[in-house]
Amino acid sequence: MNPYIKQLKEQLPGCFMWHQEQEVQTVSEMLYGYYQERHPLDTEEMDRAFCALDGVLQKLTAEEYDKVWYLTCSLCGEHEKNGFLTGLRIGACLAAELMENKAE
Repeated sequence: MNPYIKQLKEQLPGCFMWHQEQEVQTVSEMLYGYYQERHPLDTEEMDRAFCALDGVLQKLTAEEYDKVWYLTCSLCGEHEKNGFLTGLRIGACLAAELMENKAE
């Protein structure tokens, strides 16, 4: 069985419930979380960029460093998640359009 479908079936009954301190998740957010676990997106280019960022942030106080680092990582994570969810929506629209054209 496809691991995404298996994970979805296991988590679907509770996906609209509160999980400890997490917010309610949609099915697409669950798919993103599972995909992210299975396919980390760290690349050598990203590692170099974070090293460059670290070099710049070294000039700040520890408190400023942590604040900027956290905000930067949060922004990157939200951008990644938004891209994934947008891709799902576009894929769903494309599939619906193709099915509609096939029916004609």
